[in-house]
Amino acid sequence: MNSILYLLVNEEKSSFKIGITDNLETRHARLSAVWGVFDLASSCTVSGTRHDISRLEKTLHYLLEKWRIQQPIKAEGHSEWFSMDCFDKALELISSAARIRGTDSEKIITTGIVLSKPIKTPKKKIQDGSSYDVSLAELKRLWPYYEEATVDFREGSSSQDRWLWTINISGLPISPYNSLCFQINSHSIAVPISYSYSKDTPWIIKISLSKTSLAYMGKCDGFQEAYNFLNEMLPKLAAIKQAL
Repeated sequence: MNSILYLLVNEEKSSFKIGITDNLETRHARLSAVWGVFDLASSCTVSGTRHDISRLEKTLHYLLEKWRIQQPIKAEGHSEWFSMDCFDKALELISSAARIRGTDSEKIITTGIVLSKPIKTPKKKIQDGSSYDVSLAELKRLWPYYEEATVDFREGSSSQDRWLWTINISGLPISPYNSLCFQINSHSIAVPISYSYSKDTPWIIKISLSKTSLAYMGKCDGFQEAYNFLNEMLPKLAAIKQAL
C-alpha cells in the first residue's frame, strides 16, 4: 500500500510541516484542528511505498534540522515544523532522492492538495469511529475552575503572539476542551485549541487556545454557541490577570 509524504504550509506561509500518512484527509482534519488553517494550494505531496516514504521523511528531517521550529506547545506533530526558508530546499532534496532511485523527479512531487470532501464537524456517531460532543452547559458550570487554572492570557493581533489562553488542566475535574471536541478513532481533537490528546499522550498538562483556532471554531458546525460564549468570557480573563 502506498503512503503519502506531505509538506503542509501554514496559512501565513511562514512555516510548513513534514509528515507521512496513509490517509491525507483524516490527517489534514486532525492537524487543522490542532494547528489551524493550511494553505493547501502551496502545499505538496509525494506518494510511494511505506518504506521509501518513511526513509524520505527521516532524510528531510535530518538534513533540514537547522531550519526546524520549536513549537511552544507539545501538540501532535510539534517537532515536525520547519521555516519556509528551506521549503525549496526540501523540494530539491526530494527530487535528488528520486533521481538516485531512478524515478522521474518531474512527476514525483504534486503541488497543491485537493481534498475530496470538505472538513465538517460530525454531528453524530458515524461509521468510521468519529463523533463529537459540545456541552455548553458543562462549559458554563465549570468556568470558575478554568479561570482559576489560567496560566497566561494575552491580547493583541500580532501573528507572532498566536497563543491566546493557556491553562493548567492537571488539577481540573474536566478539561474545558473535553466538551468541545470531536473524536477520530483513539484521538480526541478539540477544534478551538492547540492540541490533541489520546491514551498515548498522558503527559499533557498545559494546553492553549490560539487566536487562529478560535476563529476556526466559529466556522465549524455545532460550535457557534460555545464560540459566542468563549468570545464573551475570554476578554474578562485579561482583567483578572491584571488584578492579580
